[in-house]
Amino acid sequence: QTELDGAQHRLSTIIRDSAFSLLGILDDILDFSKIEAGKLNIDNIPFSVSDTIEEVARVLSSVAKKRDLELELAIAPDIPTNLIGDTVRVRQVLYNLCSNAIKFTSTDDKHKGHVKISVEVAQNTTDHYTLRFSVLDNGKGMTQAQLREIFNPFIQAEGSITREYGGTGLGLSICKSLTELMLGTISVTSDLGIGSEFVVELPFSTQGKVEYAHKQVMKDQRVVVVTNHDGRKKLLTRYLSFMGATPVIADSSDKIEAEQDKKDIIWILDGIETMEDINYILRRLLYTLEDNKQQVIVLSKLDEAAVNHKNIFYLNAAPLCKSNFMMSLLVAAGLHKPKQIASAKSFNDYLSVDKAREENKLVLLVEDNVLNQQVLTDQLHLLGYGVEVAENGEKGLEAWREGKHSIILTDLHMPKMSGYDMVEKIRHEASQLEDINAQPYVIAITANALKGEKERCLSIGMNDYITKPVELNVLEATLHKCAYKTNPEATKLEVKRPTAPIDMAMLANYVNNDEAKKLRFFKMYLEQSNQLSKEINSGVIEQDLEKIISACHQLKSISKTIGAMKVAELAAEFEQRCKEDELSSDDLIELRDSYEIEYSKVAQFLKEQIQRAEQEATH
Repeated sequence: QTELDGAQHRLSTIIRDSAFSLLGILDDILDFSKIEAGKLNIDNIPFSVSDTIEEVARVLSSVAKKRDLELELAIAPDIPTNLIGDTVRVRQVLYNLCSNAIKFTSTDDKHKGHVKISVEVAQNTTDHYTLRFSVLDNGKGMTQAQLREIFNPFIQAEGSITREYGGTGLGLSICKSLTELMLGTISVTSDLGIGSEFVVELPFSTQGKVEYAHKQVMKDQRVVVVTNHDGRKKLLTRYLSFMGATPVIADSSDKIEAEQDKKDIIWILDGIETMEDINYILRRLLYTLEDNKQQVIVLSKLDEAAVNHKNIFYLNAAPLCKSNFMMSLLVAAGLHKPKQIASAKSFNDYLSVDKAREENKLVLLVEDNVLNQQVLTDQLHLLGYGVEVAENGEKGLEAWREGKHSIILTDLHMPKMSGYDMVEKIRHEASQLEDINAQPYVIAITANALKGEKERCLSIGMNDYITKPVELNVLEATLHKCAYKTNPEATKLEVKRPTAPIDMAMLANYVNNDEAKKLRFFKMYLEQSNQLSKEINSGVIEQDLEKIISACHQLKSISKTIGAMKVAELAAEFEQRCKEDELSSDDLIELRDSYEIEYSKVAQFLKEQIQRAEQEATH
C-alpha cells in the first residue's frame, strides 16, 4: 500500500471527507421530507466532537482558500473525548452553518474575509455536558427583517441569492429542526455589512469516566511561542497549559534571543506569512538547535518546508486543528514516535492473474461502472489480490464458468443481469459439481444499507456485503474473513493439526457418545453460529455495539456447549471489550478477525465430521 507524505495525506483526507460530505448533502433533501413527516430519528453513540468539527473544517478549507478567506478553528481542550450523541447530525448542522458563512463572506482590496468556527463547554455536570458551537463571519450580514425569516424552509435572505450562490434554501431550516430534535437551541445575530454569528447549544451525555485528550502529559515542558496574533496567542497558551507545558510568549526579538540558548525547549513559530520570514527566524535558531536539544514547530499556511532539519516540524495551520497541534507537540517532546513512511509498491509487486490463481487469491470483480472498476481494482491490488473484471452479471457468470473463481466481489444492480441473478445461477451450477470447494465466497457491494437489501443478499447465498464507498480497511477485513474458507492449503494445514479445534471430551458430556445426536449438535451449531457470525460482522460494519454484544453472548454460550472453547473465549473477550472500552472501527475489525479465524477452523472441522459420517452411512 502506498504511504503518503504530510501534504498528500492532508489532501487525500480532504478528498475523502468531501466525498462523504457530498453524500450527506444529498441526504439533506431526504431529511427535510423525513422531518416534515416526523420520521427522522436521532442516534446516540460515543463519538469525538473535536474530530467531527475538524473533519468539517478540513472539507471546507479548500473552499475558503479558493475564496481567499481566513478560516480559523478554536476547539476548547477540556471537551471530553467520550461524549454520547449523533455525530452525523452534529456534522450536518456544522457543515451547513460553516458552508453558508464561507459562501456569504468575501475578500477584496479593503477587506479580508474571515470565518471562525469555535466550540466551548457551556455547562457540565458529572454525566452531562452542554457545548456551545459558534460560527462567526465578517461577511454580508442581514437586516432584522431577513433574520425573522432565515430559519423558514425555502427562504433565503434575498431573492437574488439563489441565482448568485445556488442552494435550495433548506439548509438553515434543517439545521434548526435537527438542533431541536437533539434537544438543543440555535440562534443568530447579524448586522448588515458587518457579519453574522450562528450559535448552537447541544446537550450530550458521557460514557463512563470522563476522558480528555492529552491532559497534563507534558509536565513542566517549556514551550516558546513566537506570534503576533492575539487570538492565536490565547488559544495556543490554553492548549499548552492544558497539556501541562509552560508557555512563554516571545513577541519581540529581545524575547527570542533571551530563550535561544536555553536547553530542552520547544519553539512554536506562528503567524509568519512569507517563506522569507520563516527562513530568517529558523536560521537564527539553527545554530543552537542540536546543542541545546531544542525542537521547532512551524505553523504555516505554506505546504512546502522552508528549511529541512530533523529538529524542525511543519504543521499546516489553515486551519489549525487541535488534534494535529497536540500530536506535533508530543512528537517534538519525544512522547510519541511519528509513523515512518514506507516505500511505495511498484506495479510489479502486484499479483498477475495467473500468479493469483496459483495462490488462490484471484478475485472476480463484477461491476458495470468504469470508475468503480478502477478504484476497486487498485484497492484489491494494494491488498495483494489479483483481479479479473466483468462488466455485468452476464459477463460475470461466463467468467466464473471458465475460471471457477473462489472469491467474487459483485455489484447488485447492473444491466443485462443483476448481481442477485448471477449469484443464484452460480450457486445452482456450483451445487451440481462434484468438487465440494466449487462454491465461491461472494461479497456483495451495496450502494446503501436499506433495510431488506442485506437480508436479501444473504438469503440468496451471498456470504458477506460491504457498502459504497468501499473503504480499504473494511474491504481488507472482509477478504481476510474468507481466507480459511477459500484457501485449500490453509484447510489442509488445519486438518493436520494434532489437536481438534473442539473439545470432544466436553461434547461427550452432552451427547454421551451418541453419534446421531452428535451430528445433530454439529449441524445445529453450524446453522446458529453462522447466523451469529453474520450478525457480528453486520454490527462491526455498522459499529452497532449492542448488536455485537448480543451476538457474542449467544455465540459464547453455544460454543461452550459444543466444546469450541477457543471460540467461546474470543467471543467473551469481544463481548467484554464492547461493554467496557471505547472501540474504534479498527479495534472492532481486529477483534472480529481474531474470532473469525478460530471460528473458521471449527466450522471446517465440523463440516468434515458431518461429511465423513454421511459418507460412512451410505456404505
